[in-house]
Amino acid sequence: MEATDELVNPPDRITKHELESGLVLVDNTAPLFKSLALNGRKLSGEVADGLGPILRIELSLAGTDDWRPVFPTDGIFDQASEKFDADVSALIPPGSKLVGVRAYDQAGNVVTKELEAK
Repeated sequence: MEATDELVNPPDRITKHELESGLVLVDNTAPLFKSLALNGRKLSGEVADGLGPILRIELSLAGTDDWRPVFPTDGIFDQASEKFDADVSALIPPGSKLVGVRAYDQAGNVVTKELEAK
């Protein structure tokens, strides 16, 4: 991109400046659950994104806005694909409940799925 002041200055006082930006990556695609299961009170699955790393995974009981973190198996969010395996018995009381699981990528795109805890 080039900027100039030639329209407001005489020829001997014109200044020009050019700047080229680096590559800009635009990620408008939400992550995708490759697998997701709730067996008893054990939540497991894998979430993947085509471009950037997964930033966080969360769990909530339906009807609440209380989202709790779920950590990946390796303990750190640093890959475009993250597996998780967590005991969520402290978060899900006994009885049948609807549970929401969501994951965000680094660009802020989100995917949400619902599961029934029995």
